[in-house]
Amino acid sequence: MPSFGVCTSVDRAAVLQSVGFDHVEAAAVPLFDGRVADDSDLDIDAVRRAVLPVPACNMLLPGDDITITGPTFDLRRLTTYIDRTFRRAASVGVGILVFGSGAARPIRDGQTPERARERILTFLRTAAPLAELHGVTLAIEPLRSEECNIINTVSEAMEYVDEVDHPGVRCLVDSFHMWEEREPLASVEEAMGCVVHVHVADRGTRAGSGADPRRAGEYRDFFALLKGAGYDGAVSVEGKHRWDEDSLRTIHDFLHEQWNAA
Repeated sequence: MPSFGVCTSVDRAAVLQSVGFDHVEAAAVPLFDGRVADDSDLDIDAVRRAVLPVPACNMLLPGDDITITGPTFDLRRLTTYIDRTFRRAASVGVGILVFGSGAARPIRDGQTPERARERILTFLRTAAPLAELHGVTLAIEPLRSEECNIINTVSEAMEYVDEVDHPGVRCLVDSFHMWEEREPLASVEEAMGCVVHVHVADRGTRAGSGADPRRAGEYRDFFALLKGAGYDGAVSVEGKHRWDEDSLRTIHDFLHEQWNAA
């Protein structure tokens, strides 16, 4: 069975633990911010103090400042940022860094899709050996077209994985974005050999898993695919929900019920 957790700050680890979750997925920017030169200016040890493990972090890039496709693109600065972030994450046991960062990677006005794609490939080719050096993996997250106009499906993310062809760059599957883009499960199944991380949330509302019980069949089908591929990594809820114990327990129980039924 995979590890089930929730995307949130590490200071919520205790309430997640109390209802049975296995991990926390925190945001990389506040914890490991590569713009900051001195480690002592960051609270990196917050991960060590958390009562649950932090196997992955999202929000890799501050898109208003560190951009890939934007006019302020600076490969040297970006490389320094990624190197520091990967090193700090690895030092406290974080193994997966999620590359969603929709604000940092879109096709800009006046920019061709080909130019944006080359910038993203430059970033990935720069990040890949640094990921290997520090013992982490960069997971490309497809985002629905409403949030970003490039890398919207797992199939598209896999084009970048295949182009970079490096073990430091792999793929993430997010059920919400997958369902919103109407990507068939067959496309995800083809990518499973390179899928290292999973996000879940309900279709349409992006509510925490199980808010709409009518979606149970979709989760079972998705989980059956993961189980069939032997996936046993982390599955993190990345949705809109309340933070009281009853609400979190409902999400936790729903996920386990659908996994067991898949």
